[in-house]
Amino acid sequence: KADSEDWRIRGYNPLTSPDLLQHEIAQTANSKQTVLTGREEAVAIVNDTDEKKRLLVIIGPCSIHDPDAALEYCDMLMKAKEQHKDELCI
Repeated sequence: KADSEDWRIRGYNPLTSPDLLQHEIAQTANSKQTVLTGREEAVAIVNDTDEKKRLLVIIGPCSIHDPDAALEYCDMLMKAKEQHKDELCI
C-alpha cells in the first residue's frame, strides 16, 4: 500500500443510504405530518410571515454515537420546544 492509503484503518462500517432507509422503513402519517409542519413553519419564519414572529432554532446532534443519550437529548428538546413555543420554533 502507498503511504497515503488508510494503512492504520482496521475496517469500515458503511452507512445505509437514505434512499434505502426510506424504502425499508415506511414513514408513518404522524412523522410525515411532523416533517411537513416543520417545513411550513421554517418557511414562514424565514419569509417573516410567522404570526408569532418566532426565532427559528436549528439544532441537532450532527451524529449519534450513544442512542440512549440521543433519546435523553430528544426528551430535553421536546420540553424546551413546548416551553418556548411562542418565542422559538425548535
